[in-house]
Amino acid sequence: MSEEKTVDIESMSSKEALGYFLPKVDEDARKAKKEGRLVCWSASVAPPEFCTAMDIAIVYPETHAAGIGARHGAPAMLEVAENKGYNQDICSYCRVNMGYMELLKQQALTGETPEVLKNSPASPIPLPDVVLTCNNICNTLLKWYENLAKELNVPLINIDVPFNHEFPVTKHAKQYIVGEFKHAIKQLEDLCGRPFDYDKFFEVQKQTQRSIAAWNKIATYFQYKPSPLNGFDLFNYMGLAVAARSLNYSEITFNKFLKELDEKVANKKWAFGDNEKSRVTWEGIAVWIALGHT
Repeated sequence: MSEEKTVDIESMSSKEALGYFLPKVDEDARKAKKEGRLVCWSASVAPPEFCTAMDIAIVYPETHAAGIGARHGAPAMLEVAENKGYNQDICSYCRVNMGYMELLKQQALTGETPEVLKNSPASPIPLPDVVLTCNNICNTLLKWYENLAKELNVPLINIDVPFNHEFPVTKHAKQYIVGEFKHAIKQLEDLCGRPFDYDKFFEVQKQTQRSIAAWNKIATYFQYKPSPLNGFDLFNYMGLAVAARSLNYSEITFNKFLKELDEKVANKKWAFGDNEKSRVTWEGIAVWIALGHT
């Protein structure tokens, strides 16, 4: 029986920690599936605390699809999805994931790995036992996850979030979302066959808050002119903010990055040297297939 290799996280740089922890999220899901524990495919903005509190491993199809795109493996997945009838007008995150899901389904049915999957740079992830989404980012997610649930015959947990027409958020809107949360908890209790672990849930909540507080602090380093930070750093580190904000993976990595940024400021090591003349605000999704070129 082989022992797990000891990893010296303490001595890692933030970039090394990012390179270690981001693949570990998928590795954790593979391990959970092997051990008979549940795996969830979750939308990026759905609250992960509920599943984490119930020891359900989480995989993020959007992050996974972005990773496939960045490694230039998207066309093969898009072709599989389009052959299934998913139109080119549909979001490519969705189509890449639906293509990948279709290949995993074929593998599960036949016991053989499709050639497209063998040749793909995609990080291997297991099929989900449940899918989790919410509609406070885009309407595509609802149909995307409904289709996942239908194709795979697994439960769908959907948290419906009403649009805020006014601020502060109205009391009845908050009460409605509380009702959605309670329903999600009930679904998880039924799925897991045990009561919801509120003690662990509150601990996980605190972890998320610490992780995102560190992430928000990183963004404040743009106040320096010249800046020690550039937008491409945020594109890269954002993966942990999405996929591991309820785990200490992100907090550990972000705190390392903060120390490095402090050192850069102290030593006047700026992202673009001393010649920063202007700044560009990037609005929208990173061009994952061409980050270097961008």
